[in-house]
Amino acid sequence: MAAAGTAVRQRIADIFRKSKSLPMRPRPDCFVTINCSLNNTHVCFATPGGRVITKSSAGAVGFRGPERSSAEGALAAAQAAAARAREKGFSVVEVRLRGATSGQSSAIGSIAAAGFRIASFEDLTGFPTNGCRPRKTRRL
Repeated sequence: MAAAGTAVRQRIADIFRKSKSLPMRPRPDCFVTINCSLNNTHVCFATPGGRVITKSSAGAVGFRGPERSSAEGALAAAQAAAARAREKGFSVVEVRLRGATSGQSSAIGSIAAAGFRIASFEDLTGFPTNGCRPRKTRRL
């Protein structure tokens, strides 16, 4: 009788031991913050501790005027920053987005095309929870 109980316990232990767990998410080497404003696009590579590895912007790459907030400006800024970070040996990144412009997707695409493995995305775009107080009503 005792042998049957241990056999059952052994089978249950084997099931739990052989159960498939979720694949582990790769730990990022650095964080990429993409800040897309209406005037410019900034791309910053930083370590998990917060030290800046490299940074670039559309204006620093050579775009002027309204071109800085375009998708081409974001693409060039991300390519420049990704190339310098790749030289320093980083391979797995976590992307943090801020702002809502057309340059976000092109910047992410250029980081992925540079050979980085993207562990996760996080959208940090702020939005008003209640907004500003409206102007007082005009009385005639």
